[in-house]
Amino acid sequence: MDGSSRETVIKTGLETPDGLAVDWVNRLLYFSDSVTGRVEVCSLEGKYRKSLSVMGLKKPRGLVVDTRHSYLFIADWGNSFIARMRTDGSDMKVLLREDLEWPNSLTLNMDTGMLVWVDASRDHIGMVDTNGQNHKIIKSTSVDHPFSIDQYMGTFFWSDWTVSSVMSWDYPNGEMSVFVGTSTEPRHGVKVVHNSRQPTGYATGCTEDNGGCKQLCFSMPDKSRECGCSSHLVLGPDGKSCQEPHDRILVTRGSDMLQITIENNAIATQSILPIGNLTGISAFDFHIKDKRIVVADSQKGQIASFAHDGTDAKVLVSSDVGRVEGLSVDWVTGQVFWTSYRDSVSRIEVVNAGGTARKTINSTDIEKARAICVDPVRGYIYWTDWGLLTPAIERSDMSGGGRMVFVGSDTVTWPNGLTLDLENDKIYWTEASLDYIGSANLDGTGIERLVELAIEQPFGITKAGSLLIWAEWQTSSLEALDMSESEQGRFSLLSNTDNLMTIHHYNERTQTGTNGCAWFGCSHLCLNTPDGPVCACKDFVNIRPDNNRECEPDPCESNNGGCSHTCVLGEEGSSCTCPDLFMLQADNKTCKASAKSLLVAGSSVIYRVTLDTPAPKVFTINMHHIRNSIAIAYDATNERVLYRDSALGLVSLSLDGLSMTVLKAETAVWAITVDNVAGNVYWATRNLIRVATTRGLHTKTIYAGAEGETVLDIAVYPQRQTLFFTIKASQQQTASVHSSALDGTSPMVLDTLPSSPVGLAINTASNKLYYADTLGNPV
Repeated sequence: MDGSSRETVIKTGLETPDGLAVDWVNRLLYFSDSVTGRVEVCSLEGKYRKSLSVMGLKKPRGLVVDTRHSYLFIADWGNSFIARMRTDGSDMKVLLREDLEWPNSLTLNMDTGMLVWVDASRDHIGMVDTNGQNHKIIKSTSVDHPFSIDQYMGTFFWSDWTVSSVMSWDYPNGEMSVFVGTSTEPRHGVKVVHNSRQPTGYATGCTEDNGGCKQLCFSMPDKSRECGCSSHLVLGPDGKSCQEPHDRILVTRGSDMLQITIENNAIATQSILPIGNLTGISAFDFHIKDKRIVVADSQKGQIASFAHDGTDAKVLVSSDVGRVEGLSVDWVTGQVFWTSYRDSVSRIEVVNAGGTARKTINSTDIEKARAICVDPVRGYIYWTDWGLLTPAIERSDMSGGGRMVFVGSDTVTWPNGLTLDLENDKIYWTEASLDYIGSANLDGTGIERLVELAIEQPFGITKAGSLLIWAEWQTSSLEALDMSESEQGRFSLLSNTDNLMTIHHYNERTQTGTNGCAWFGCSHLCLNTPDGPVCACKDFVNIRPDNNRECEPDPCESNNGGCSHTCVLGEEGSSCTCPDLFMLQADNKTCKASAKSLLVAGSSVIYRVTLDTPAPKVFTINMHHIRNSIAIAYDATNERVLYRDSALGLVSLSLDGLSMTVLKAETAVWAITVDNVAGNVYWATRNLIRVATTRGLHTKTIYAGAEGETVLDIAVYPQRQTLFFTIKASQQQTASVHSSALDGTSPMVLDTLPSSPVGLAINTASNKLYYADTLGNPV
């Protein structure tokens, strides 16, 4: 409790974990993430992490556990509801939607059975019982932007972002007061620490020996218990131990990956795998032997592999990835094949298991390659091409040779998903334009349509025993056909689940068989063909003439080829290249940023426009994942972009997009400006203006406006030691332009306007201040 002995409990697979709740009786920790939309649970030591399979959550934040009655309550400010579920995530029931918009936090009075919430949009505090009845607003005055709430002995405590304080109030008729005074940082979580807030002395189904459960034990409302396992495991036959599933189906859903097991043509278990910090899974495959999931994240621009529990991330490809459409693992060598689209060219590429050798297999006469499957035993790869001119399913050997059209444009128009049934020598595909499921023998004969009725834009497809399973975009469902039955063997596995895309099935028979690459001894890449294995090197590196299993030296591997940024290989040898908006200098080695450019903040991207080129060029700064970047500034001294991210706060980013630092975890930032002389950054958050060094140190509030005011924009004029800012007062039609010293002293009103001046700019040459407004009036 004194802050020492700090330990990290969970560190991967998180974006914005802003909700926590402890089940102190059963020793469980629940946490919510409003970016991934997940609620997860683990032991208090961080072991046995499990994502609760709660569908339909958008931005869960507030969490509270009722340990006496074994319920978990969730406030979701994306859906604007408060919900109740069992502690294992089952049987969810929405308790309340009325009077809710941004329910941020929850607290529970276990004696009265009343839930209390704060709403940061409607600025009030409300109360409802644990069955969703008897709800009422208990305070709606002097509540400005509440974030977190807790209670003790009839007194409520909540954090308020507008005044950056912790408030207290004796319910129902007591006085409200500032319990913890104004801070230079917004107050976030509030929690009362007292024995009465965590009562003990009552038993649950988990009290004795963890209920017999080997990993997680969830007490149930009827005093029974349910055992649970880490997301990648399932319960064993005894209902207590955990094991690897014998059969599993993995399917992507946006930034999530679902693991499903099936029994008797129905979903038996379903969980969300916490795979890394992913923003958009476009393709994946699972290497059963190594128990690693290989994932393409096209938004992050990388291909990486993870242990099947989501840990131990290893980046295989991080440059020139483009939009990855399909991915398949060669289970003999661990090499990864994928299809991608970048620079208006569709490609098929491969990288070795260590990520050190990458080679283009084919890039000619391919319009829009999508799904890809590898048959390493026979030495073939198959892929779909949904291009307008020559749609087809094609095949080549794994080195790219022997290419042929397997299924032509007379049969397919928009072939999407693809899967191989190597046990039965069959190939299956989805056709998204003509809306059917097709199949053929692996010798090219027996082409037929298996499913044509009531199918709408199918995407991914897989074969699991006698089941053929595919994802449908239009119906947001997983559909299945039991091929051992008649036409009545079709059924829905999963419904009302958006963004279902790639799907694969795995068991001990899925990746069997080997080839000569297992012993051939290639130094970099081994590509099997029907005639045997062939050694290969990365693009533009040749096999040694005296040894056809080793590659010649790569000039970029030695001191990065002497390049300051990127060394690339080409037909002429190695050369240095620069990121967007960087210029290669006369030495052909060093990159420097373009001297004059314009930064533009978009909702999910930041653009940089050249001003020192004959014609303006627009580039996107390569970065992780921006969320609503409405404010932006430039730190010229350190050559970094400062911007507001609605999930992270005030962020500093290098111009090449490779280095990112969160300066301040303040998400309600409306404006940013930089004093490049003193090395300070100023930012506005509601009615406050704060300043710190451009490294985020020594924060100070220099302006605190009246309640209801909003600082719209700020601009700094270092040469005149002046700060300019605009203010809009609530309940008023006018706004004003102000100035002050750089420390906030000597404030002065410069102008009053019948509008909202949201933009400020200074022309230092003419000593003039310009401003624009939201009503379209002239600057």
